[in-house]
Amino acid sequence: MKNKTGFTLVELLGVIVLLGIIALVAIPAITNTANKQKEKVYYDQLNELIRAAQNWTTDDVEGKIATLKKSCNNSVTVTVKQLQDGNSDGNSNGNSNVSYLADNFTNPKTGENFDINATKVTIYKQDKNYLYCVTAEECNNSKFDEYKDIASRICCNGSDFTQKLNACKA
Repeated sequence: MKNKTGFTLVELLGVIVLLGIIALVAIPAITNTANKQKEKVYYDQLNELIRAAQNWTTDDVEGKIATLKKSCNNSVTVTVKQLQDGNSDGNSNGNSNVSYLADNFTNPKTGENFDINATKVTIYKQDKNYLYCVTAEECNNSKFDEYKDIASRICCNGSDFTQKLNACKA
């Protein structure tokens, strides 16, 4: 008799079924983790946008912030383009202004740059402090509970920010 070594068809099918079950469990978990990470980076990017607007506010080259009233009744809005160009009107015209934001300001959810004119920060003055909120696509549409709180605080249409603004106007 010959001694044959190898796997039977049943054993091979068993291993393939087992690998399929592992893949069914692992792939959604990996996808969910990747989507969570993209959303985290998205809100980190929006916080970076607010930091750029804070630096822009501090410089106030054109004096726009100085015109804000103390009761949040008016505001100044600055776009991504203006922060990238380093001025308030968005036209660099060859001026050597400071750039407050990188040119490749990317939305990690889409992999493309944020819309440089539609993505903006609105600034309100509250006594000697300022309130900053972001208007961006999907800003307040968090799919994960841990990021809904962040969205509520930094998005212009977020409930926490709206409460802060209403208290400021009172």
